[in-house]
Amino acid sequence: MALTNLAQMSDSVRTRIVKERGLPYIEHYLFEEHDMIQRAATECMCNLVMNEKAFETFLAENDKVKLMVVLAGEEDEGTAIAATGALAHMSHNDIICKKITAVKSWLEILQQVCLSENGDIQHRALYVVANMMENDKDIAEKIIESPLLEILMVRSKDMSPEKKTVQELASKALQTATKYELIKPTGQ
Repeated sequence: MALTNLAQMSDSVRTRIVKERGLPYIEHYLFEEHDMIQRAATECMCNLVMNEKAFETFLAENDKVKLMVVLAGEEDEGTAIAATGALAHMSHNDIICKKITAVKSWLEILQQVCLSENGDIQHRALYVVANMMENDKDIAEKIIESPLLEILMVRSKDMSPEKKTVQELASKALQTATKYELIKPTGQ
């Protein structure tokens, strides 16, 4: 928990954690069966991916992205928020997007988190979806061919003030699908 708090302070602290070989210890606790320990490790990793060196470890040949996708689908909301936050931060990268799609149940997990009652999880999940669609037309096509299309349509029409960001992200994803000519513009 202390490392989680330290990792959010500054990039120099995050760099120090990476240089002192803290990542393997934090990764170890991602597999912990105790929910609070696993949540703290996931929150710490979410903070650490803002550091370039820590982020680069997710680009290497390993299952770190897969683990974050699986953790995003966890029942524990704190763990899901942190894992979707880490994915949201990394999803601007095409390698990360491809690694997300390499997870067997990626579409189901994204659907689950986009449907979450928790607004923080929804926001982060839709940010991931919008980034993935923007990054790669093939990924966008897979998303549009799945039940996520209906979820995006529903979320894009939610005009309640507290869902403004969620609505904007869903609309952005649909605009990307329109740009790729995967769907027709509204009203045609």
